[in-house]
Amino acid sequence: MPPSFSIWDQAVLSELVIEPVETALEQSPPLGRLIAPQKDISSRMARMDVGNQYSFGMGQFKAPNAMPALVEMPTVERREALIELAQLEELHRINSEQWMKLNSKDDDIKNGEGLAVVERGSILQRRNERLSEWMRWQAFQGSLTITYPRTNSQIFIDYGFLPGHKPTAAILWSDTVNSDPVADLEAYQQKVADDSGYLGIRIHITSATAKLIVTNVKLKSYFNVPAGQPFRATLQQVASLLADGTEFVVYDAGYRPMASGASRTDAAHSRYLANNKVLVTTPYTVEGEQIADTLNGQVEISTGFNSTSVLQGAQSEVILDHLTKNRYLRQASARIPRILHPESFLFATVA
Repeated sequence: MPPSFSIWDQAVLSELVIEPVETALEQSPPLGRLIAPQKDISSRMARMDVGNQYSFGMGQFKAPNAMPALVEMPTVERREALIELAQLEELHRINSEQWMKLNSKDDDIKNGEGLAVVERGSILQRRNERLSEWMRWQAFQGSLTITYPRTNSQIFIDYGFLPGHKPTAAILWSDTVNSDPVADLEAYQQKVADDSGYLGIRIHITSATAKLIVTNVKLKSYFNVPAGQPFRATLQQVASLLADGTEFVVYDAGYRPMASGASRTDAAHSRYLANNKVLVTTPYTVEGEQIADTLNGQVEISTGFNSTSVLQGAQSEVILDHLTKNRYLRQASARIPRILHPESFLFATVA
C-alpha cells in the first residue's frame, strides 16, 4: 500500500514543493542568480555594505640578516545602510471539495489530491522565484520599487549608481546606418574601468539587441570588408574588437503575466532584461567579493494552534483560518538583492 499523504506535514510539503523547482534552477540557473547569488541570513534586516578597497601596492625586498619591512594594511572605506528583506508570500485557498478528498479514507483519492496540491504549490514557488529574479534585474538597473497590492503602497530602493552609469546612446542602435555600437560599448567598458578599476567585460543583451549589433553597417569598416560584399559579423567577432576578455551574454528569459492567458507569442512575455537595453559589468567577483548578492532570509511557519517556528529559506505550509474555517496553501520567502559594488554596473538604453 502506498504511503498516505499528510497535508499538515510542513517539512515534507516544503520538500515536495521546492525540490523539483530547485533542481531545475540548479541545472539551468537564472542569470541574475549567477550575478547576485543567494546568501542565507538569519534576520529580516541587513546592512547594505558598500566598500572601496584602497590600493595596496606590491611587496618589498628584505636585506640579508635584516628585519622584514612592516606593512600597514590599506584603508577600506565603507558606506553602510540598513535594508529590510522583502516578504515574497502568497496564499491559495483549498476549497471544501479538495479538502474532503485530502481527508478521504481512500488512499488513492487522498494521494491523488495531495499531488494536485503539490503541483499548485510548485506553481506558487515558481512565481516566487520569478519575482526574485525580477527583483535582481531591477536592482541591476539601479533601483527597485516594491509594490504592495493589498495596501496600494510602495517602497523605493536606490542602489546608488554612479553618475554616467545609466547612459543613453547618442545615436540609437535602431539606426543601423549612423549608429556605432562598437564605439558605444568601448565607452561603456571604459566608464566602468575608470570608476571600478576593472574593465566591463561582461556585456548582457537580448537576442533582439544582439541583432542590432551584428547588422550594423559600420561593422564592415571595422573588418575592412569591400563595399558591396555581403557581410554579417558574429558576436564573437564583435567581442574581438573590444577589450580583451569581453564576453557577450545573451539572456532572453522572462515570464508570461497572468493577463497573457494561454498566449505563447513573444509579445505575451515580459523579459527580465528588456530589449534595447545593455547591462555591462565587471567579472561577477572583484577582489574576492561578489559585486552583488541576494539575501535569503527566514520565514515564520505555524507549528500549532498558537505557536510558530522560524525556518531558513522558502517554506510551504497549509494553514487554517479558525474564524472562517478556510484552509490555505501558503508559499513564502524573504529576500532582497544587494548591489555591493555599484561602480561595477552600467545599464544603458541603446534603442
